[in-house]
Formats: sequence, C-alpha cells, structure tokens
Amino acid sequence: MALAIEDLLAKTKFQVLWKMAKESTIPDNYTLPAQNAIDQGRLKVTDWLTVGPASLLATGHIVAFVHHGGANCYHEAIAAGIPQVVIPMWLDCYNYAALAQDVGIGVYATRDTAPMWTVEGLTDGFLRVLDGGEESRRIAEKAKSLGEVAQKDPGRYVAARGIAQLARSGHA
Repeated sequence: MALAIEDLLAKTKFQVLWKMAKESTIPDNYTLPAQNAIDQGRLKVTDWLTVGPASLLATGHIVAFVHHGGANCYHEAIAAGIPQVVIPMWLDCYNYAALAQDVGIGVYATRDTAPMWTVEGLTDGFLRVLDGGEESRRIAEKAKSLGEVAQKDPGRYVAARGIAQLARSGHA
C-alpha cells in the first residue's frame, strides 16, 4: 500500500489520508516506502479518526474514497457523491467492489489478484479514479450525479417518514 501511495503521489498533486489500524503482524516501518510523502506533508497516516468517514466525505475536500468494500463505506461514498476505489478481501465486499465498477462510480482495484494486493494493482486502481483522464472524469461525474440524487432525500429521512407513517397507522 505504501509503495502504491508513493506512486500515486509521484504522478499527481493530491494529498492522502491513510487510516491504518496496524496489527501486530505488520512491521513498524510499514510506511517507510512513503516516508518522503509523509515528510512533505502529502501523506498523513493515522490509526484512528475522531470523526466518522461520512463526515469527512461531506466536507467537499475528498476526491476519492479507498475502502474495503463494506456496505457502509460503499453507501457513504454514494451519499457524498465521491468516487470509490474498492479493495475487497472477504465475503460481500467483492459484490460491492464489482457493483461500484459496474455502476460506474468506482474501480474494483486488484481484481486480478484479490484478495492479495500488488503495487501495480493498487496504483492502477488509484490512477483510474484520480488521473484526470476520460475514465476518471466519467467516474467522478457519475458519482456526483448519484450523490445529488441521494442528497435530495437522504435515506434517514425516508426511513423516519416510513416509521412515522407506520406509527400513525397503528402498526406495532
């Protein structure tokens, strides 16, 4: 991951926020390949975020959301209108990775090697969404369009209206 992030940053002008809850099996120097980007302030690595991902996505400062393909991540990115790079590793995560790519709002990175990652597969996924080319523009436009639809009537409001309607009708 660190090598792929370093590749991305060498080819673009972006900054990266990498949330990484390090397990004991991961060496302490796992960020070493990206140390230059860390020193330049273009990569911030943290093990915890004090705000939820949806709040970060809603800021308007996030240009892509790289995630494992969980339902929450997938839907939070849609709700915010943010393109996705999905790196699935288990169960239904593969479905959301394929769905993001099939719908045109993201990329299923490392598809040929999943669940294993390669620097090439990660870098390719990042750049397909972020290089500013035709594919990345198309993905960004589709994600933004779906986000606008989602923001017109957020799901929590739809659910609240449905619950209120059931309560009014006497259903328990």
